[in-house]
This record gives sequence, structure tokens and C-alpha cells, in this order.
Amino acid sequence: MKLIHQRFAFEIMKKKKFALISNCDGFTMLEVMISVAILTLIAPLFAMLIFSYSHLISMQNHSKEWDLFSIQFQNEISGMVVASNTAQSITLHKGNDKVVFSKYGSVLRKTVNGTGHEIHLTGITDLNFSTDGEIITMGVRFVNGDDKKSLFYSAPDE
Repeated sequence: MKLIHQRFAFEIMKKKKFALISNCDGFTMLEVMISVAILTLIAPLFAMLIFSYSHLISMQNHSKEWDLFSIQFQNEISGMVVASNTAQSITLHKGNDKVVFSKYGSVLRKTVNGTGHEIHLTGITDLNFSTDGEIITMGVRFVNGDDKKSLFYSAPDE
């Protein structure tokens, strides 16, 4: 009886040999085509997600950069005296040092005594300085169209 069951099992395995081999040895052409189709649909969505995220980050960075710049600029000009200003630059004095903040391309840079190129603010298209005594008004337009304006107080050390 045992011999009959073994022979029957062997006959069944011989008949299904092709099916067992095709399922165990790898992908079929249909499975590969379906995988490629799914990948083709997902890849552009992933690219759009990355682009949207980078655009969102760049929009937020100008606001954060402006806030940090405002704090840093106020700390740097305290104790300085306004010597002169134009629409695109301002000249301050502290002791014997002449400090100039000016627009250079798409950045706001600082030079001390005519040397150096310290970048303080990036991605700007327009800059406007005005002074009223010890109060400095600065307006900036960023490349994304955002406008920022702040007042800064420059008082000489006593």
C-alpha cells in the first residue's frame, strides 16, 4: 500500500514539475512587467514629492534667515555711528574702523576698512537703507518676492 502512495505522489509531482519549477526559480515575464509598470507610476510621484519639499524649505529659509540676520545686524551696529548711507549701502564707524554694509549681486555683504567680504544675507533682489538720526530703516526684497522691513537702533557707546 505504501508503494502505491509513493508511486501516486511521484506521478503527481512529474505532472506538476513544470509548475513547481517556474514558481520557484524566479520572476515570470508577467511579474516583471507588472513590477516595472508600478515603478513607472511611483517614480514621478516620488520626484514631485522631493521637488515640493525642497520648494517649501526654500520658502521658509528666507523668513528664518531674515530673523537671524535682524538679530545679528542689531548686535553688530550697536555702539556704531552712522557716517553716511545710500539706498544700497550704509557706512558706520566704530572707533577707527569703517564698516560698510552693501548690496553685492544678490547678497548683503559687510566690509571693514575696505577689506573682507562677509556675507550677511543671501537671495536678495532689492535693498533700501534710510536713516533718521540713530534709527536705521532697512527694506529688503528676496528673490521669491517676499518683502521684509525692519528698524534698527544705532547708538554710540558712551
